[in-house]
Amino acid sequence: MVPARRFAFRTFRFAGPVAAVRVGRVDGKFIVNPVHSQRTASDLDLVYVGTEDQVIMIEGEAKEISEADFVAALAFAHEEVAPPHRRAEGIDGRRRKAKAPGSTLRRSRRASRDCLSRGRRPHRSGALHSQQSRSRKSGRGAQEKKSARPFWRPIRKRRSSRSARLFDYLQKKAFRISILDKKIRCDGRSYEQIRPLSAETGLLPRSHGSALFQRGETQAICLATLAPADEAQELDGYTGGETSKRFILHYNFPPFSVGETGRTGGPGRREIGHGALAERSIAPVIPDVSEFPYAIRVSSEIMESNGSTSMASVCAGVLALMDAGVPISKPVAGISCGLVTEFSGDVISRYTPANGHHWQRGSTSATWTSSCAARESGITGFQLDLKLAGIP
Repeated sequence: MVPARRFAFRTFRFAGPVAAVRVGRVDGKFIVNPVHSQRTASDLDLVYVGTEDQVIMIEGEAKEISEADFVAALAFAHEEVAPPHRRAEGIDGRRRKAKAPGSTLRRSRRASRDCLSRGRRPHRSGALHSQQSRSRKSGRGAQEKKSARPFWRPIRKRRSSRSARLFDYLQKKAFRISILDKKIRCDGRSYEQIRPLSAETGLLPRSHGSALFQRGETQAICLATLAPADEAQELDGYTGGETSKRFILHYNFPPFSVGETGRTGGPGRREIGHGALAERSIAPVIPDVSEFPYAIRVSSEIMESNGSTSMASVCAGVLALMDAGVPISKPVAGISCGLVTEFSGDVISRYTPANGHHWQRGSTSATWTSSCAARESGITGFQLDLKLAGIP
């Protein structure tokens, strides 16, 4: 028999219920949880998840609605989320047990963390601030080994996992101090400065359309392929809704894009989610079948990744469609933004918009269309996912 001590079970505490609604807009009026016929006529498809006073997740698409209308939709969705959340909170409140006091193990971890912080401070190392992500990664690895070697020698078996978690905490703390206090990112940019941008079309002459888009160390190549309209993907609409799909965007994220080796197989959750976000961001500007009788497929191949590859797929995908001669109504661009926060108890006391791996932040993505001549803009796709418990 296998000894029971080989298995470790982690206990998670339920933080409380959340509620969700879907919001559409028909003839300028917001609708809660629209049916299929209403969703067809709607120019907004918003999925909103939250609590009575915080937002947890946002996802959806729109047909170039204004920023003011989008903010009004969020406020409307939040009002509709509050009543079911209060009812669920009442049920959960009757069942919830009192929170157990901190264990001796947790207190020992805090003491170990403080001791490691006094001995080696990552933010004092120049390796954590470099323009190249690979240089930062190798520098952090060397700094971690130096920090862990003298501290974890008595309990060598736990050095690799436990010291790594403690060092990761110190990294996050150092980077957050750099952003909130010094207004400087780890690569030397200010939080208001974006990475260098470049783009090129017509790279692959034998494809219908191709484009390369690069932002900093993120690079995506998109290929556009056209086919007769009757080759659109068929869907099983057993419960209603669409039965065919004329525009498809496939997103591929191979391991070599982040300097790793690994198994390459079918798409995972990440590939499906990023592809869906980029697809629904471009779909509103695709011409009607009566105007352009073709089925359209865009394949996004991520060549290099240092964040926000779904938004790079939006930019490169639009360029590839234009290179293929697809008469889109307007160009679409996408950007991703994060939130660096500092808490005072359970309340956010300070925050700064930025992005990065060590922010303990909520990241949000939004896409918009822009017409330079009319100087108009409208939102086509949006997503919000949080590493926080929620934001007001």
